[in-house]
Amino acid sequence: MTVTAANLNERDAAYDIVGAIERLLIGDKGYIRPRFKAASRALGIDLQMPLRKNLAESRLGRFLRLLQRKYKRVARKNLAHTFAVPLDLRLGRKFLQLDGAVSA
Repeated sequence: MTVTAANLNERDAAYDIVGAIERLLIGDKGYIRPRFKAASRALGIDLQMPLRKNLAESRLGRFLRLLQRKYKRVARKNLAHTFAVPLDLRLGRKFLQLDGAVSA
């Protein structure tokens, strides 16, 4: 995962990390760019993302449901980390050291 400033194009930043990826890259609709998909394919990476409504879908429904579950899982993890970092700072702890953050 990489994090960029909001004013940068995420596809441009993705070129920095795509070389470390093997086989599958799941992105959002913002990754629909033929040049980026071709560059990924040249590296042996299968780029998968939801398609815009105006594009024809040829993938199987079963695959799309799996893709959506994986995408949501990553999004939930990112959201959890986003909330955990300020919590750790407020508690005077190291980043993402969640031992003891939840008590019974």
